[in-house]
Order: sequence, then C-alpha cells, then structure tokens
Amino acid sequence: MRPILVLLCVCFSFTACGPGGDDDDSGVADDDDSGVAGDDDDTTSLPADCSALTAALADLASWPVQTSCSYFFSASTSANDYRLAVSFGVPETPPPTVGTSFVISLDGNAVANQVTGSLQIQAGSNLNTWDCNDALDPSMEPVVSQQWNPIAGTATLQVTAVDGEAWPGGPTLFTGDIILQDVDVEPGTQPGTTCGVPDTTWTDRSFGWLPG
Repeated sequence: MRPILVLLCVCFSFTACGPGGDDDDSGVADDDDSGVAGDDDDTTSLPADCSALTAALADLASWPVQTSCSYFFSASTSANDYRLAVSFGVPETPPPTVGTSFVISLDGNAVANQVTGSLQIQAGSNLNTWDCNDALDPSMEPVVSQQWNPIAGTATLQVTAVDGEAWPGGPTLFTGDIILQDVDVEPGTQPGTTCGVPDTTWTDRSFGWLPG
C-alpha cells in the first residue's frame, strides 16, 4: 500500500487559516481584495479620506465650475462641495509670452521654469464663492470640512495666446492651459496617507485680469 501524504494547514499567527488569512493586512490590496486564502493583502478599501476624494476626482476634467484670473485657477463640482485651486506666484515683469510655461514643483524638487505657488483640494460647501470675486456675499462664505495638501507632482500654467495690457501699465491679459501631472496629495486628517490625483488639463482659460 502506498503511503498517503496528508497536508495540514498550520497557522502560527492570530489570523485564521482559510478565508481571510494573509500575511499583510495593511494598506491597499495589491493583488485582490476578496479575502480568500493566499491573498497577501486583504484590505478592501482606501482610507476614508482618500476613498471619497478618489470618487469625486473621477470626472475632475469635467467639473463644471471653472474660474480663472490673474495667475489663479480653480475648478469645482456642480454642488460646489469639492474644489481644486492652483495659484502661481508669477511676477508681471517681464510680461508673459506665447509658449512660456510656469511650473510649480509640489514635492520641492527643482524643475524647469519653476515658480512659487500652491495647490489645494478641499471638501465642504460654497467652496469657490470667493474665487476671482470681489463682490463677496457673507451668506455664501466658503466652509471647508476637509483639505488635501500636495506632496508630489507638478502644476503648470502654459501661455497659449497673449491679448496685451488691460490698460496702459495694467496687467497683461493672456490665454493659457492648466496641466496637472503625477500629483499626489495627503489628507490633513491623515498625514502620511497618499491620495492620487488624475493627470488633467484645462485649456483656453483666461488669465491676467484682476477682480473688480
């Protein structure tokens, strides 16, 4: 009679053998999130502050409320409950020319055409009410319930057309594109957690003019 080989499941941790057993249950699932045996990461979802943001950013390029002025751009959802804003710290002298790019490095690494600036993503209500608007309505004050701060990537303002000075000695009016590349942010409530932002381009935005 041939010997019969019997394989036993032996578990040396507090994780049960069989369904749900794994050797790493932190972070986002990197092969499958079904929790079956053999899964090496059975986390089923992103951290809460990234999960909500990821859903909101799914159609970032088509967020319908888009505002630009001076060297500033913002985009918001129709409900005005999510907002992405980019501000470029660009001097007016020399004036912008077609083909010029202004780039914000969001991780601090040196890049070509680098300028100072900022990017922020927020959740809340009435978020873009004060963007490029000097007729402020106190009843429509922006309320921020969560903010995500950039930790990687670049934001670029590319000049595509120049219209000239708004008035003698005034700001130069121009048209440009806003380009986000490889942007990651972290929620203010969960430092160290990385949330990805889709690469996105907004074209033919008007810049240079000031509110008022």
